[in-house]
Amino acid sequence: MAVVVVIAPFERARRLARQAAGDLRRAEDAGRRRRGGGAGAFGGGDCPEPLNAALLRAFSEIRSGGDMLLFTDARAKDSHLAFSVGTFARSAGIRLTSVFSGANSCPLLDGGLSTLSFDTGGQFFSLDESEAGLLANLGHFLAVPNQTELFSRLGTIGAAAQLYTIPVDSFLNRMILSVTGTGATNIVVRRPDNSIVQSTDPNVSQISLSSGTFYSITNPAVGTWSVEIAGTLGFGMNQTSPLDVIAAENELNFGQRESGPSNQFEALAALAPAAQAPQEFSIRVAGESTIDVTSFDFLELVDRGPHPGFRQIMGAPVPGRVTPVALTLSATGAATATVQFRGLDGSILQTLNLPEVPWSTDPSEVRATGWKVYFGDVTIPSAPFNVYVTGQTTNGNTYQRLLPGVIRPQTVEIIAPPIGNIQPGQSMTYQMQVKNSGPADTFQLTAVDDENYLAGISPASFSLGTNQTKDIKVLIRVPANAAPLTLDTLRFTVQGTNVHNTAIVGPLMRRFGLSRTAIGPQTATTSDRSVETSYPAAG
Repeated sequence: MAVVVVIAPFERARRLARQAAGDLRRAEDAGRRRRGGGAGAFGGGDCPEPLNAALLRAFSEIRSGGDMLLFTDARAKDSHLAFSVGTFARSAGIRLTSVFSGANSCPLLDGGLSTLSFDTGGQFFSLDESEAGLLANLGHFLAVPNQTELFSRLGTIGAAAQLYTIPVDSFLNRMILSVTGTGATNIVVRRPDNSIVQSTDPNVSQISLSSGTFYSITNPAVGTWSVEIAGTLGFGMNQTSPLDVIAAENELNFGQRESGPSNQFEALAALAPAAQAPQEFSIRVAGESTIDVTSFDFLELVDRGPHPGFRQIMGAPVPGRVTPVALTLSATGAATATVQFRGLDGSILQTLNLPEVPWSTDPSEVRATGWKVYFGDVTIPSAPFNVYVTGQTTNGNTYQRLLPGVIRPQTVEIIAPPIGNIQPGQSMTYQMQVKNSGPADTFQLTAVDDENYLAGISPASFSLGTNQTKDIKVLIRVPANAAPLTLDTLRFTVQGTNVHNTAIVGPLMRRFGLSRTAIGPQTATTSDRSVETSYPAAG
């Protein structure tokens, strides 16, 4: 598998953020500009910064999914956008890994950056300034061909030791294990034969930072592995100054903070003295395998006359709603597959035995090898959850895989039809709706687009009762000198008191200005990013 790495200085991300937020001042000294180009990490004097606005803009640079790395020495000043960033990243297949180096100059005050990375299926960890050169070594642990996820957990240190088990199958060629987090102490990793993993063992590579430890284990033994996290009296693996990178207070309005499955690296700060919030840790187990959850999509039926089909919903699903889902499994080596929705405390919320979709018997159709698709209806839980897939391999081992990221159901949704193409010099009014399935609330609707052609939203603020819907008009203006045949994607966010949701519309294509024919706001074109797929009726 080829790996493509795109590196962009943070100065460009900040410039893009300035276009979105409109409130960044000019860079004042060279110290800021060197942030993306040296072997060390340096303070630039900006604290806080619009990190989330920069990420929303940066998503336009990655159109086909992948891993995005954020290097910053400052906390975010736009934490209200964090949910949008997390949802957009998941929809686009982007996994965010955040590297923070501002513990001394601009310390984190909340868990926003940690939660954001967690929600995308990515990782968060902290570095001392002197450790920036170790980033190159992390590639061995973060960039894995045929990468798959097995297990993750975000937990809180208790008085007693906590034990977590992970089934490892014979189709896992390499295992990546990370245990990090504020106050995580006395970490013990054991093989199925109960032997403790040591850095000097054959087939074991380890990198230690002041904020954590990472293991790479080739040809791991088949069976049940375990990770033990000692209680509050344990002795820390690494003695360092305390880093408050995961605070108990959550500014994202998600209610009480959960502890549970996570797919991230949290910063490890050992023996933080008398923390005001519970000390937290995270465990992530990934690896290289031919068995992987390629996708798990929440769908909706689209009736377009003689060719109806299903497409992926926009944003997060609505709790309590019966919703079609489709699992695509890279299944070379997998004999069976069962889906589990697990709460963020690890509890099983639902077990789904989805029927496998048979391949077409038409000999003219191309059949992919090594892939299996499962389809059926589910009732969306009300609590946040992770999607796990478990089953038996073809040689009788138990396997477990995880869809990266967290699903956070929301009671408000954006209903956005496909958008038509538009010509340079043309304006159009795009019509959409916001529906509230929860308690009465007041909502704010905001939007960004790649090319800054959004000219207005009406209304942008409104109140909705339960099961009420609001019609929205979005004005789009494309200047006459706009380059034709390029794409523009619109990203909408609706936010209430304790609910959020998002929608990605487009890409809208700007065509050659050869015709002045008006294009209606409901015109359906092939520029719609959704893909309709036929599945049999759920039985």
